[in-house]
Amino acid sequence: MYEGFFCGIMTDTIMIQTYEQADKLYRRFVQPMERKYKGRYVAVSPEGKTIFGTDMISLLKEAKIKFGETTPVIFKVGQRV
Repeated sequence: MYEGFFCGIMTDTIMIQTYEQADKLYRRFVQPMERKYKGRYVAVSPEGKTIFGTDMISLLKEAKIKFGETTPVIFKVGQRV
């Protein structure tokens, strides 16, 4: 499982499902690029669109512009829980 950031209040069941979905997103869209982007932050949309950055705040702002109302999952590339 990889470390990601989520907002909002969740029940245990929803949280487990959310972590599982986040893990799948990471393995599919981020893990193949770990070598190139290790240590950077990445925003991943549910559809698999990715944005990489070195600063989390700037990344969140850019993700809001590019993804609109879609809530991305934010990871630090290569950092496992």
